[in-house]
Amino acid sequence: MEGDFLIYETESIHPKERKTGRMPLLLLFGNPAPHSVKERMFFSYERNRKEHRFWKVLSESGIFRLDEQIDGIDERNKLKKKKLLEVTYQSPFQIYLDVFYSMPSPATGKWSGVAGLRRLFGTDLFKEITKWEKQRIEDTISRYIYPNGLILAFQKDAYVKTKSENSPDYDIARKQTMEGNTQARCQFDNRIKLHCMAPTRLMYKNHETLQKLKKKQEYS
Repeated sequence: MEGDFLIYETESIHPKERKTGRMPLLLLFGNPAPHSVKERMFFSYERNRKEHRFWKVLSESGIFRLDEQIDGIDERNKLKKKKLLEVTYQSPFQIYLDVFYSMPSPATGKWSGVAGLRRLFGTDLFKEITKWEKQRIEDTISRYIYPNGLILAFQKDAYVKTKSENSPDYDIARKQTMEGNTQARCQFDNRIKLHCMAPTRLMYKNHETLQKLKKKQEYS
């Protein structure tokens, strides 16, 4: 706290230069994990500092992979960030990573996840925070993903707060995602497709959908 201001660190990866021939792809999550913010990398590691399943599935599906053989997790994270920012990886997509709620919270316990933020701030203030965060995400989408990009939402709020009114509700969309058949659109621009993905703790359930999206873009 500094006076009336609550100041905290968050995370996002937005390559500034748009590469030709690649579809903009926004991977949108609920809110950051404190240890990943500290490590300066999304999904920096899992238990015992092992490679996070999120990156394993992205690699196996062909969305994003490291061709270099690097065992150390810190070195791998640095290289991943460098490649993402410079767009020096083999993929039909130009990848952006962001969170709908910018404030970190732990993965477990009373204050975990987006629900923990809602409990911390209370209903009324959390509604105001949601308005501010939604405006930030809308700006990100209009700047980087517009007009023909794709958004993958890996958390309920990230999907619900960005989907159009005519898009499926969360439970229906999640079921469709498991079948590789999500038909949703972004409320900020109906031309932008939106997929409701399984949460990252169930990341392996996303493998088939990610693989299909990659193949579809390669042959488009």
